[in-house]
Amino acid sequence: VHLLAGNYSWTSSGKNDFIKIESKSNITIMGENPETVFITSSISKASTKEFQLTSVSNITFKNMVFHPSSKANTLFYTETSNDISFESCKFINYTSNYKYQYILDSDAFLYLYNCCFINDHVSAAVVYVEGLNTINLIKNCTFKNSHGASTIFNIKSNYTSIMQSNFYNTSGYNIKLLKGPVNISSCYFDEYNINFQVHEINANTDSSLIFENNVVDSKKAIEIADSNAKVNI
Repeated sequence: VHLLAGNYSWTSSGKNDFIKIESKSNITIMGENPETVFITSSISKASTKEFQLTSVSNITFKNMVFHPSSKANTLFYTETSNDISFESCKFINYTSNYKYQYILDSDAFLYLYNCCFINDHVSAAVVYVEGLNTINLIKNCTFKNSHGASTIFNIKSNYTSIMQSNFYNTSGYNIKLLKGPVNISSCYFDEYNINFQVHEINANTDSSLIFENNVVDSKKAIEIADSNAKVNI
């Protein structure tokens, strides 16, 4: 599916009114230009989500800007799906008092590459990933001006790798680790970050958190909230 430059907007009237993609595979939805293709919405009542991906596999969103409604709890919600990718996408200007996220992932392979999350004001995680079989790869992404969020990533999954990504002017924990192992490498964290909380991670792995080749300018880098957590720096 190829989207030409423009603003693609839809209107929702309630929490059960959302865009659903179900039982599909091998789909790429690609914008013509990552600076000129906008996905927006107008929601009159509080909604649980804007997009729901159910029983899909190998689906990619590429070259587009998402500007969610302030009444949307979650932009993307996935369930029983595999291989969900976002490439060269921007997620911008999301201000909401709801305790939810941009991407709520459950038992899926989640891949974020060359994406930007900018000017987020939420009361919980920007990206929440959970699932016993979930593997997450975040590479070359930027998180900037995220305030009010308790954390950027809330991770409770089988394995996560965050690499070559930058965190600027964020508040709250950048990464809250609830299950590992997690590999963070070649990332930059500026002086405003509180950074990481390691809590209740599976202690049976060789290393709950691998943190290597990163640059950290903040005074506080890693908080260990679980004595069983294993950290390799």
